Amino acid sequence: MHDFGLAGLVLLSTVCSSNGDITIDSFSGTQSAPGGIPTINYAISSGVIGGERDMIGSGLANVSIDQAIPGQLQMAFRNDINPFGLADVDLTYAGTDFSASGNYLGGLGSIDLTQGGLDDRFRIVITSIAPTPVNLFIRVMQVQKSSTNSIVLPQNSGVVDILFSSFVHEGLSVFPAGVDFHNVGALEFYFEYGSGQTVTIDSIMAVPEPPTASLLLLAIATSGWFIRSRNQAADSRRADAAGEL
Repeated sequence: MHDFGLAGLVLLSTVCSSNGDITIDSFSGTQSAPGGIPTINYAISSGVIGGERDMIGSGLANVSIDQAIPGQLQMAFRNDINPFGLADVDLTYAGTDFSASGNYLGGLGSIDLTQGGLDDRFRIVITSIAPTPVNLFIRVMQVQKSSTNSIVLPQNSGVVDILFSSFVHEGLSVFPAGVDFHNVGALEFYFEYGSGQTVTIDSIMAVPEPPTASLLLLAIATSGWFIRSRNQAADSRRADAAGEL
């Protein structure tokens, strides 16, 4: 087994609750992006799946994690730099390699996000979000495999559930197959938002179907143009940020 995978499997045991929930990110482990220039960095935390959170923030994104309020992701738009355009924040979970510049797609090992079929969805707990829509792109990966989805987050606080079954195979040549959610090697959550926006998120988890109805946002299968534009933007930011280091 790859060393990164072993680390991911060991750390997983620390973020599973008794009812089967898997914590993807409790937003512990301080991290930030001031905006103004592209930012790329990582944080080490036992409250993050795989033990490490890698972040890329664009020049218009102001980000605070586990700082102003412990255990929260806070994102804002740098209107003082440019009141137009889009900000984006890319969070990747691919095991502990003490680097945010590149990720091994099997870095989490072979994590079963379903916990033997118990869990069937991602759950995002939103504390606040205003005043404009926020796009969220999610990629679930394994070596040579990728499944994706994109949604528009609701403009109110609450719980958003995204079913594993709503993900589709990403139609790129480097990913000839879709991911089996019983065997996941890396995760990516990419947020895109506009002028004036502020967002606060408490946690991202993998959870079972709730016993009673909750706010369920059925994700729309990711379109090819969104995937291509996201990939091009992320690659450009990574190159720009590396040049600043």
